[in-house]
Amino acid sequence: MSMIKVEDLTFSYPASHDRIFDSVSFQIDTNWKLGFVGRNGRGKTTFLQLLMGNYPYQGTIVSSVPFDYFPYPVADQTQWTQDVLQSVCPQAQSWELLRELSYLDVDPEVLFRPFATLSKGEQTKVLLAALFLKEGHFLLIDEPTNHLDTQARDLVSAYLRRKQGFILVSHDRHFLDGCVDHILSLNRANITVQNGTFSTWLENFNRQQAFEQAQKEGLQKDIARLRKAARQTSVWSDRIEEKKYGAGPVDRGYIGHKAQKMMKRAKAIEARQQQAIQAKSGLFAELGTLGIPQTLSPALPGRPAFGGLFPGQSPVLRTGCLRPGLLCPPSRRTGGSGWEKTGVGKAACSRSCWGNPSHTAAPSPPVPAWWSPMSPRTPPT
Repeated sequence: MSMIKVEDLTFSYPASHDRIFDSVSFQIDTNWKLGFVGRNGRGKTTFLQLLMGNYPYQGTIVSSVPFDYFPYPVADQTQWTQDVLQSVCPQAQSWELLRELSYLDVDPEVLFRPFATLSKGEQTKVLLAALFLKEGHFLLIDEPTNHLDTQARDLVSAYLRRKQGFILVSHDRHFLDGCVDHILSLNRANITVQNGTFSTWLENFNRQQAFEQAQKEGLQKDIARLRKAARQTSVWSDRIEEKKYGAGPVDRGYIGHKAQKMMKRAKAIEARQQQAIQAKSGLFAELGTLGIPQTLSPALPGRPAFGGLFPGQSPVLRTGCLRPGLLCPPSRRTGGSGWEKTGVGKAACSRSCWGNPSHTAAPSPPVPAWWSPMSPRTPPT
């Protein structure tokens, strides 16, 4: 028994920025009969080509056995079928080849005909028979049922059931159920391996989908409740803050302290909301992400990146950019706007400029040489 190990596999086509596989890891036994399932265009054939070593990739694929791929390319189809099969598996004996053809209900006389004269179904059968005679090889079978009728599919399925050590890609559920003992599932977020037939895998998959959908609906209700509580608490804080500037003598320090406490409560509720989203969003890999934006636009030339985050709380200053007009040379005095609203991040911004270690902030690059207080917002061309 030997294993095929895939670790941190990452791959994307050169013309695309979307990754087909992103840090995928799993392992399979070379004696297993694996059905490979996944959505159309998700990367099943691409993964087989990666196993064959036809594309460059990041990560490691470790295997102690060589791979063979079906459909097998036949360069000269004018040759007799017997000569073609001998080129595929030169070590096989004639009686072994006749035995395999009998399992597939193929007339031995096809061996003495040009390969091009065989039907597509006959070509599929004789090539599969030859490839399985290559001992110690692991076979990658990509859509063998394309040219097979119902009877031929049953024959090939029964033939594969007698074999071991292959990955089979097919969209025929009945065909898969008849010949595999493990399912290799290509999901949106990863690749998983499960013991059993396709029907067993599909039943478990549907249960997982129903569970994740129920979890998603519950999480959305929690998020809506937290958002409502955060808005309500924020409104209360603003109303208390407004009382500092009412008519008559008031204790503005006391009122400001009450407003600050209410705003801290609103920030705590917001932090709980973000933690709930982050804790549960990973459960919805197959249902799709929640689509919650995490960052703003990246820094542009002359607009340094800036962000602030207090430990255990939601971001106060998200990653964004400050336009050159807000850059302040040491000789200038600057006042911060936003005084009318408590808790928006004025103090956090000031501490960031002083490099306070109680939060994280991206370091700002040096002021561009072309900048001055009267400079335009974009660098000169």
